[in-house]
Amino acid sequence: MKETRSHLSVLAIVIALVGVAFWVGYSTAVHLGLDLKGGLEIVLQAHPTQGQKLTTQDLDNSVKIIRDRVDKLGVSEPEIRLQGSDQIAIELPGISNPDNAVSVVGSTAQLKFYDLSKDMIGTKAFRSRFNALDDAKDRTDKAVAKGKKPEQWYLFDEGHKQIAGPTPTKQELYDDQPGKEAPKGSIALAVPPGEFLVHGAPDKIPVQVETTGKFDRNTGVFMFLKDDCDQGKGKAKTCAALSGSEIKQASAESNNGQWVTSILFTGKGGDAFQKVTKQIAREGALQGKKKIK
Repeated sequence: MKETRSHLSVLAIVIALVGVAFWVGYSTAVHLGLDLKGGLEIVLQAHPTQGQKLTTQDLDNSVKIIRDRVDKLGVSEPEIRLQGSDQIAIELPGISNPDNAVSVVGSTAQLKFYDLSKDMIGTKAFRSRFNALDDAKDRTDKAVAKGKKPEQWYLFDEGHKQIAGPTPTKQELYDDQPGKEAPKGSIALAVPPGEFLVHGAPDKIPVQVETTGKFDRNTGVFMFLKDDCDQGKGKAKTCAALSGSEIKQASAESNNGQWVTSILFTGKGGDAFQKVTKQIAREGALQGKKKIK
C-alpha cells in the first residue's frame, strides 16, 4: 500500500510538471531561427590593414559595431558570433532583402570632418532620430518636389520606435514587413537630400538640445549637417572640410592611461588639415578663446 501511494505521488508530480511545461510553452513566444522562420546568414571575413596584425580585440570591437548596425535593421533576436580566427557570422531571422542587410552590416564607415558652427542646420539637436527626421520633414518634401531623391529612409511604429532602416529607397523599408506593406500606424521618414544626420554625446555638442521627448544616453542626440557636394551643379556647395580618403594611415596606442591617436595624411590631406586648423585658430584668436589644444 505504501509503495502504491508512493507511485501515485510520483505520478501526480509528473502530471503537474507536464502541465506546467505545457502552460509555459503555450504562453511563451517561441523564437524561430533561420530553419523555421527563414532569413539570412552573412559571413564576414576580416582582413587586417597592411602592416597591422589582426587581434581578438579587433574582432570583438567589430562584433560590437555590427551589433549596433543590426539593431538599425529592426531584427528580432539576431545571432552574431565569432567563427574561426578571422570570421564573423551574422544570422538575421525574418530578413529577406540581402542587398539591404549587406549594405548596413558590411559597409565601411566613412570618416568626414565638418565645421559644426557653419555646417549645422538649425540651432538645436534632437533627443531621438524620430524627432530629428520629423522636424526635417518639410525640407525633405521640398527637396522631393524639386526632383531630388532622399538616400536614407527609416520606418517607425506608432510609438516612434524604429523598426526598419536605413534603406536607400522608401519601398525597401517594407521588403521585410508582412505582405511587404507598411505596418498599421507606421511612419516613414527620410533624411533630406544634401544633408547628413549625425549623433553624439550631448555634453560634447555646444548647441541647444530640445527639452521634450525621451533621451537615450547610449545613442546621444541627433542633428543635421549640410553636405550637398553630390547634389548636382548650380550654386556653391557645402562639402566636408576633410575626409577619411585623405588619411594615409592611422593608429592608436595607450600612453600613461590615455589614448593617443596618430594620423598620417596624404599630401592633399595634409594641406586640407593645415587649412582647417589655421582657420579654427584664427577664429579662436578673434573670439579671445583657444579653440585648438
